[in-house]
Amino acid sequence: MYISRLLALVLSALIILIFSSPSLYANFYVVAGGGKKIGTEIKDLPYTITEPGGFYYITKDMDAPAGSNAITVAAGASDVTIDLMGFAIIGPSGSGLETGIFIGSYAHNVEIRNGTLTDFDFNGIAGAGGANGLRVINIRVCYNDSYGISVSSARGTLIKNCKVFGNYQRGIWTGPGSMVVENTCFKNTGTGIYAGSGSTVKGNTCYENLGSGVYTEYGCTIQGNTCSENNDGIYAESGSSVIGNACYSNTQYGIRLSDNSYVGGNTCYTNGNNMNSCSTCTVSADNHAP
Repeated sequence: MYISRLLALVLSALIILIFSSPSLYANFYVVAGGGKKIGTEIKDLPYTITEPGGFYYITKDMDAPAGSNAITVAAGASDVTIDLMGFAIIGPSGSGLETGIFIGSYAHNVEIRNGTLTDFDFNGIAGAGGANGLRVINIRVCYNDSYGISVSSARGTLIKNCKVFGNYQRGIWTGPGSMVVENTCFKNTGTGIYAGSGSTVKGNTCYENLGSGVYTEYGCTIQGNTCSENNDGIYAESGSSVIGNACYSNTQYGIRLSDNSYVGGNTCYTNGNNMNSCSTCTVSADNHAP
């Protein structure tokens, strides 16, 4: 009896350790169900979600057919979660204008997480106007013939821990008031990250994009990013705060500023020009941009 209780305590402690340590579970969500199936498995593509408030998932790599988006969240189908469970949805490259996952207009609070969207002839993920409060977490979006993630018509989007590369236009394109944090964007034909006004772009790594590593509209916070071997490392429009970034080996500018921005604690070196002059900007003495 004593040994059985001891083993039970050890096992309980081990389970707590595993699920409380972020280094051991690779940022994947855990859904506890007591052995019961939760939500709806997507078994065939294309698939359209029409009802609000559902949890959807896949259990294998899936090839998307030509002629339609792989998964569509219909207009107004809010509060939906799509979990790819670590699997990939692979587009029918060369066939048309398909998108991997499309979120219809006014479909609020939609989350897409944990997997790969690749080889679509249009976008990996796209959102229509009014599809606000979207979240894209831990997704790899690559080798799509237009944008990787295109949600420029949505407000208040969160894009986190994504890897976005090899897309033919911008890697990530968000609308106003978005959070773009801790992503890696590289070798996109356009800009790595393009963020709408009033957004926060923080802790991202952007390299070898043919456009800017990070481009933001007015009034954004751009903090703690690393941008190298792009055209411009960071291009910040007016009224932005550019803080604590590292920009090096970019072809044009390490940091390109617009009017009335604050610039502090950045390090820029071996760029075509490390930082442009800006007479209306506040540039603190702790920047290192020789």
